[in-house]
Amino acid sequence: VEPIYMELAKKYQGEKSNYIPLILARLISAEDAELVLSLPAASAEELAEKLNKDKDELKEKIQELYEKGVLYFTRKGIRPPHNWIEIHDASTSAPKYDAELGEEFFELWDKWSLEESGQYVAEVAPLVWKTDPPMRVIAKWKAIKDVVGLEWFDDMRQLLKREEETLAIHPCGCVRIARKRCPDIPEMICMVTKRTGKWTVDRGSGYKASVKDMLEMLESIEHFPTVHIGYNERPMNRLVSNGPDCCIVYEMSPPGVVAASTAPSRFRSTLNQDMCIGCGECVDLCLFGAIEMKPHPDSGEERALLDESKCMGCGNCAVNCCIGAYRMKLVEPPEFVPEGFEGYY
Repeated sequence: VEPIYMELAKKYQGEKSNYIPLILARLISAEDAELVLSLPAASAEELAEKLNKDKDELKEKIQELYEKGVLYFTRKGIRPPHNWIEIHDASTSAPKYDAELGEEFFELWDKWSLEESGQYVAEVAPLVWKTDPPMRVIAKWKAIKDVVGLEWFDDMRQLLKREEETLAIHPCGCVRIARKRCPDIPEMICMVTKRTGKWTVDRGSGYKASVKDMLEMLESIEHFPTVHIGYNERPMNRLVSNGPDCCIVYEMSPPGVVAASTAPSRFRSTLNQDMCIGCGECVDLCLFGAIEMKPHPDSGEERALLDESKCMGCGNCAVNCCIGAYRMKLVEPPEFVPEGFEGYY
């Protein structure tokens, strides 16, 4: 790897990584890396003068790098990503460049997720995320609709309605890099809004969506093992992903849990084991290892057993149980959810 990529990796806390410099080398040329290292800049004109480049040609290059996810347009001008999570999410969700980047690019990101993302959380996340934990599970609406004590920030329909002017659907970068591990999960399952929604549409990676579009998408993936995960705040200011087990939120945590980076919802599941017919579907739908099959004490037949201490309150089991053996209960007060999130995204 050329030294320029090591320098760029160091700028974003990736100098210890075995993969980040290689990913950068696949993503952009050495000349492009020099351009990114020269940022921030107030404008393309300022950058052209600084680098002694043709202004029009540089504008085309800046647009390409914007679409690839290695620079951003802000109110103050052009800036590089704040951290590797921004680069991860942006660079892996630009289908326009798939052929150019090749399968190796996604395989490198997948190896980073599996082998190094936990280290990123331990060493880097405290520097960029002030809200702890930074993410939060949001229960599926159908699972909690009859629970007394709901707040607007528990209700995915209300969260979407409040942001209906800026909603967009975005490709899930985690699904795209782990396509060999998650072959059945659709790609277009991330919900973004506000500046993130505008960014998605501007760079051409996703498309503007209505609340109806969002709800139809959620309905279409209801029976997949996916979980609503957003930033740990009441409003939907950035995104809510519908993460399968290959989501980086899971990779950044110990196996079977997301406690290191994600708070549970305000709800927990309960199970009437006597109703269970032993189909076992809930075991596959629980991404937190909270459900297993055990012999029933009376019949000896296999029945589901729920460990509530491991439940993160996603609602997958309650939504998908064919006989309604699962119910959700409210266990946390409203103040459990922070008013707002602090940190870079």
